[in-house]
Amino acid sequence: MSGELPPPQPPSEPPPPAPDARKGLPPAPHADRFRFVLGALLGLGLAAIVAAVALFVQGPASNSDWSSWRPSEDGQAGAAQIAAHVSTTYRGADGTQLVAVKAGPMKVADLDLNVAVKAAKGDEVFSGSGVRYVMCGLGPNCSIADGKPSVERGVLLQREALELALYSFQYLSNVDQVVAFLPPRPGEDPTQGKAIFFQKDDVGSALDQPLDRTLPSPPPSLNSLRASDVAAVDHFAGHHVYCFAYQVAQDVSAYLVLSPPRATCPGMGGTQQAGP
Repeated sequence: MSGELPPPQPPSEPPPPAPDARKGLPPAPHADRFRFVLGALLGLGLAAIVAAVALFVQGPASNSDWSSWRPSEDGQAGAAQIAAHVSTTYRGADGTQLVAVKAGPMKVADLDLNVAVKAAKGDEVFSGSGVRYVMCGLGPNCSIADGKPSVERGVLLQREALELALYSFQYLSNVDQVVAFLPPRPGEDPTQGKAIFFQKDDVGSALDQPLDRTLPSPPPSLNSLRASDVAAVDHFAGHHVYCFAYQVAQDVSAYLVLSPPRATCPGMGGTQQAGP
């Protein structure tokens, strides 16, 4: 019959499910190489961090670029070489050597010398190994025989003491403190005068750069002090000048007692002058 409906068709089968995009993907052609490179970069980064931390903790290593001269010996022999080298480069107004310098261990009368600093916040005793330098002008009681005490001469002597300390910290093993005894003025007691007490941590920035950047060579004369010399002395040495005296404790140990500086230290008499 023309009016009959066509027979129903069987239902079509549902389309097959789409493959899971997370499964079955072919491996990236360079996956293994990428993982290797990434691992290498991470390893290098970690090594760089470790090296940087080690550098920060240990500080820059000493090298031959720090100064054009260096001692050939360590210990007290090296300190003696430093004293001889530095002292011959500093000259007085007449061109002669300003002072003789003698190096020695931190001892007095065969007793170990402890450094005690008197301060408003409380006294402090410093322990550690070090070296001491005695600056002698070869006049009476080691005073400077020629010329008159002056501010300029005092600055030049402090510059020399600073240079002695920097060489010692840079090249001598196990030295973390240096005491430089300034020459007394004429008529002063050489066992009670002024000294400069250096600690290695206080001059770290000068040890991290070549010596000439802190103390240009050759040293200036009394009449040619540079602004950079005065600034270096003020920064690294000026705040570490003390009046000193020796004391013996009940246990017969020796102390170098450092007190805040004054125009006239005990043992200097009543005369006030501008410098050593």
